[in-house]
Amino acid sequence: MIIADNGSTDNSFTDVQATTSDARFAFVEFGVNHGFARGNNLAVQKVEAPLVALLNPDAVP
Repeated sequence: MIIADNGSTDNSFTDVQATTSDARFAFVEFGVNHGFARGNNLAVQKVEAPLVALLNPDAVP
């Protein structure tokens, strides 16, 4: 699973990194906000799985 940060400024990304030790998670930090669509496209480029699910922080799977 990939957790991508699209330029957040609230420390949520570093908080998740600090509390997640599961090796199944990969973290990608863009450093700047590329906008919703481009940020998702950049994250999807890192995926090697045949299926992808994109979730916003306020989404409930």
